[in-house]
Amino acid sequence: MLSDAGIEIVESHTVEKGRELTRRLRKLVDRGKTSCIAVAGGDGSMTRAAAELAHRKFTLGVLPTGTGNSFARSLGIDGLEAAVETIACGARKKIDLGIADGCYFANFATLGLVSEVAAATPEALKAVSGIAAYAVAGIVAGLRSHPFSVKIRGSGVAFEAKVHQVAVVSGRCFGTQPIIPDASLTSGKLVVFTTTAQNAAEIAQDFLAIGMGTHANREDAHWWTVRRVRIATSSTQRLAIDGRLIHKTRATRFKIDPRALRVFVPPDFDDAP
Repeated sequence: MLSDAGIEIVESHTVEKGRELTRRLRKLVDRGKTSCIAVAGGDGSMTRAAAELAHRKFTLGVLPTGTGNSFARSLGIDGLEAAVETIACGARKKIDLGIADGCYFANFATLGLVSEVAAATPEALKAVSGIAAYAVAGIVAGLRSHPFSVKIRGSGVAFEAKVHQVAVVSGRCFGTQPIIPDASLTSGKLVVFTTTAQNAAEIAQDFLAIGMGTHANREDAHWWTVRRVRIATSSTQRLAIDGRLIHKTRATRFKIDPRALRVFVPPDFDDAP
């Protein structure tokens, strides 16, 4: 598809593991023979690419072939045809990246239940059933989930409550929907989102609302826009970035890195809701 669109492919590589992708990207960066590196994969692959290309002269071409493809959706890219057209005819733009405990993330980081769902979703199941795999894994994780106390501290934010999960989003989309109506990849701010759902029924309602894009309107929803934030939890929680588990933690520091990554965006991209 890229060749048919008139794009010259200098070289291409197939990798099977995330670490192999990181090594390959580093070699390409060190050689510096091209100004564009396109990556085909899901959100986990894109966050690895973002980490290697941040503040470099290279422009990332996003080819969404994953399950959720939230980062591609945040860029206004829906499917491979749109992605190829974007690389062939789009513009180059600098966008923000998030940082969690020193690790870059392209679109979102999570603590709690959402991270547990990511850990419980087998790759084979995602390959067969796509995004529905997360719902299947989420049923078990939701039934086993217990609320934990959280303290969120940032500029103008002092929040304490019992929650099941917290999302910190640098992009526009969380899953297939905007995290909040005016979320932006170029705002220079993160969005922190959580709900005070306490039981399995309320959690199910929250997930349904996220799928429908009405989650920010729920009475138990809480969200803020910040440049920096510290999130502390009463019990150890899994930290995941773009669906990839990083470590377990009881305190995480997040911050935004404005205009950190060059990417191809559609010709009509204006980062507006």
